[in-house]
Amino acid sequence: MERGLHMTGVRITTGRLWRRLLTRAGQVLLRNGRLVLLTSRGVEIDGAPVHRVRVRESLRAGRRCVRFALNGSRYVVDLGRGPGPSAAPGPRGGSPALSVTDLVAAVRTAGAAVR
Repeated sequence: MERGLHMTGVRITTGRLWRRLLTRAGQVLLRNGRLVLLTSRGVEIDGAPVHRVRVRESLRAGRRCVRFALNGSRYVVDLGRGPGPSAAPGPRGGSPALSVTDLVAAVRTAGAAVR
């Protein structure tokens, strides 16, 4: 089984011009060739195979953000300003925080591996 990536404590919004808050403490799960955005309670917001996900870094007033396009919808995952959300190999854990660049690279690498 692939190790994967599980980030917790991220803010997830959707929309182009008018941002709509979906969760303040959401989760990003990257496992088995699939990227899934979850609420803080583990309810799936959206998910797609990584080779179909568009991802890029976003600069928003000093915040650490990543933009995702999944299944025709656009999402902004805000990692915050501080040390960042935890990134763990499983549902729980205390691995060091990931940077925006690390998250984008992980998604792109997983997508390239599937192609």
